[in-house]
Amino acid sequence: MRGKISPSDYVFIYTGGNTKGQPVRGMRVYREFKRYCKEAGISTSRTLHGMRHQAFTTWIEKGFHTAEASYMAGHSSQKVTEKYTHLTVKRLKDKMDKLHN
Repeated sequence: MRGKISPSDYVFIYTGGNTKGQPVRGMRVYREFKRYCKEAGISTSRTLHGMRHQAFTTWIEKGFHTAEASYMAGHSSQKVTEKYTHLTVKRLKDKMDKLHN
């Protein structure tokens, strides 16, 4: 956390029940994420952070410039995004194949 945080600073706020207006804490998000993974038949070893990394990689593989992916991710600089992108064998092979065509 940086600085003072107000309820409006949270992404998820409870909208009903005894916790109405309160922020949804990280552990609750984690448990719900795992529950939805299980329900969807996705491995529960997946993480939100890992899926975020995968999103960056997918954006770049689909043609977004690193600067665009950085902006969409809310990173402070393009260099931060570059650390989180992952090269894939398929992406490299596709680029090599284009050189020969």
